[in-house]
Amino acid sequence: MLVAGACIAGPGRFLTAYGPAVGEILTGIAALIAAIGGLSQYRENSRLQRLKWLDTLYTRFYYEPTHKKIRHILDEEDETEEIQNTVADQGDDFTDYLNFFEFLAYLYRAKQLTIEEIRVLFDYYLDLLKRHASVMRYIYTKQNGYEQLCELLRALEEKNDQPAASKL
Repeated sequence: MLVAGACIAGPGRFLTAYGPAVGEILTGIAALIAAIGGLSQYRENSRLQRLKWLDTLYTRFYYEPTHKKIRHILDEEDETEEIQNTVADQGDDFTDYLNFFEFLAYLYRAKQLTIEEIRVLFDYYLDLLKRHASVMRYIYTKQNGYEQLCELLRALEEKNDQPAASKL
């Protein structure tokens, strides 16, 4: 009733009486719209950052000659003498290969990559690590420094019952 009376009395009187409240409401609505837009932009930027990480990691892993060499050595059904020698020698190629996965584990722990993203791109090669007892002993030997990789391998085991691409 006050509103109707204010309108009858003239728009100037209505704005004088309710103008500050209307201004506050409009400011609040504008702030809410800006916050929603900011959140949307943040999510999009986070998604793009993860995609950049994945592209860089994919390129490094699949195109660097040292990783190709170790992938080829480990890509055996049974543990061969070559695998055992590679582990025993602890050469740069082998440790660089494991350090790549340690870095993946760090990105997972820092929530820069999801377990699903890691599984989609690297699950087969992570399984190759688990296939060979000498490799696993090396990874799980604390003084070798692959604690985060150990955690990643455990996380993959926990999620093993889910299809790799189910959440992408």
